[in-house]
Amino acid sequence: MIASKVGALPEVVGDTGLLLQQNNQSEYVEAILLLARDRQLRLDLANRGLERAKKFSWNRFTKDVVGQI
Repeated sequence: MIASKVGALPEVVGDTGLLLQQNNQSEYVEAILLLARDRQLRLDLANRGLERAKKFSWNRFTKDVVGQI
């Protein structure tokens, strides 16, 4: 995953993607080329992403956020 360092994206992405400056087009091009060339990095980030996704669910949201209201 390639995402910007702004807003909540770093919190959501964590270490599962490449976080870049918002308006740096050359940095995005370099990141895309890096992922296109580096199969192992793509697989590593994908696997980390699948694990991280397990931390986010409606059930967890309900317990953590709605349950406190």
